[in-house]
Amino acid sequence: MRTDAQIATTRATAARRRRGDPPGARWIVTRSSVTPVHTVGSRRSAPVTGGGAVVDLLADNPVLLLALVVGAGGLLGALRVAGFSLGPAAALFVGLAASAYDERLVVPPVVLTIGLVFFTYLVGLDAGPSLRVAADRRSLAAGAVVAVVVTTAAGAAWAGGELLDLAPGGRAGLFAGATTNTPALAAATEQLRPGDPSATVGYSLTYPLGVVVMLVAAQLTLRRHRPDAGPGAVVAWTLRVDRDEVPSLGELRERIPGVAFGRVRIGGRIHIGSDDVRPRRGDLVVAIGHDEQLRALVLALGPRADIHLPLDRRTLDYRRIAVSDRRATGRSIGSLDLVGRFGAVITRVRRGDADLVADPALVLRPGDRVRVVASRDRLDEVAAFLGDSERGLAEVDGATLGIGIGLGLLVGEIPLPLPGGDLRLGAAGGPLVVGLLLGALGRTGRVTWTLPYGVGAVLRQFGALLFFATVGTTSGAAFADEVASLSGVEVVALGAATTVVVAAGGWLAARVAGMAPPGAAGLLAGLQTQPAVLAFADDRTRGDDRVNLGYAMVFPVAMIAKILAAQLLAG
Repeated sequence: MRTDAQIATTRATAARRRRGDPPGARWIVTRSSVTPVHTVGSRRSAPVTGGGAVVDLLADNPVLLLALVVGAGGLLGALRVAGFSLGPAAALFVGLAASAYDERLVVPPVVLTIGLVFFTYLVGLDAGPSLRVAADRRSLAAGAVVAVVVTTAAGAAWAGGELLDLAPGGRAGLFAGATTNTPALAAATEQLRPGDPSATVGYSLTYPLGVVVMLVAAQLTLRRHRPDAGPGAVVAWTLRVDRDEVPSLGELRERIPGVAFGRVRIGGRIHIGSDDVRPRRGDLVVAIGHDEQLRALVLALGPRADIHLPLDRRTLDYRRIAVSDRRATGRSIGSLDLVGRFGAVITRVRRGDADLVADPALVLRPGDRVRVVASRDRLDEVAAFLGDSERGLAEVDGATLGIGIGLGLLVGEIPLPLPGGDLRLGAAGGPLVVGLLLGALGRTGRVTWTLPYGVGAVLRQFGALLFFATVGTTSGAAFADEVASLSGVEVVALGAATTVVVAAGGWLAARVAGMAPPGAAGLLAGLQTQPAVLAFADDRTRGDDRVNLGYAMVFPVAMIAKILAAQLLAG
């Protein structure tokens, strides 16, 4: 193992050669960076740059620099290799390349804070509803194991950092990259001195393998899973009742969770499938759900009919309606009482790219698209009640957004007493925690905290791009030094080992929760807080709902635990 002096000499020599400094130039060398010291009257009294009119223009116009870094990052992030892409994180590597070429190419730090706050708050707001999913006993057990796993991974990063003699920021960045958690990197960066690039360098070195290793773990988890064995897509079956004693549709829904009812033909007349309807022998019932639940319903009612009742639209019709009115957002489907108001039922919900069965307890979010069954002359009334406005879905409620972020920043300033000193959640952890709570709450009186799905996704990605671009431009020189050295290779290897620890712990958590392979793969994605792993598992299982459930069970716990661990490592 090389000494600090040997490492410092290697970095100084490499940096001096790259910059063209004379052999007699003096340097300040730390564990994480090499900084030239320019004395008054020396041949070079300013940081050495790449030169050129274009570089001078970018150095004098940080907004133009930011736009180009974000744009180039978008092009790079769209490239896919073996199904994997960097996404918004590509802006980090473009920023690193720019500042490695010329140290003047730096985006102002305030842009970093703005991007960070938007990103973490909207991540929390989007994940907040999953706190309800994580409230049952099985999820709490899995969450406890996840907290232990994250703590163990942080311990591994700390021990490895001691072995490699990494600075605290380097250990925190290594941990954040190995667990692919941007808010953790942001929290660690806040704990360091302004301009300290060590956390960003560690993150940049370990992030790519952090994704790849967990993708491999998800593939191994699903290696024996047959996609056609899962629930598959949401479908509608028309069943013919061949029983004498049949429960009401509401009782059937309680017995077989995950099903909804659209139409019922009783005595030749078609009615809405409300909970109080009790079908009789010979009646037709349209049930919506996954294959597994519908097969169970066949045993309770009767076989599939040779006609499909939704094709008969003479009496009842259906329409896909966008939920945009604040009277409906943040409320459960059951509390809207569409049957009593309009004689209508919601049978399924389209949220983002996923189809959900319309359970009465499902809380509607702005931007959801619901399929409504009602008589033709009442559909316009239902659409007016739910909103059905594309323009409304594109509008940002500045009041709730500003209040939520402001509350998050205030919470981030509250000191949390811990052994060894106080800890603050900061601009990363505070908005995230408040976002989680407000997202779980949904609404307060007439105030709806959640944003339309599309608006939230755009603002979240925009915040991530601003953060990555800015933090990249502040760390390029140090990153170039590390990549070219043996210590950089050692950090990459340690990061991969840390990710393996997380994957093994995720497998254990899935076993504790008794989860099937699709749920276990979703849990791994939630533990890694990595959308790429979630997308892979979702594609590999053909949209199995258990993937998203496993993800939601552990994501909030993993996110908060990683932010706290990164702060402790950096502090």
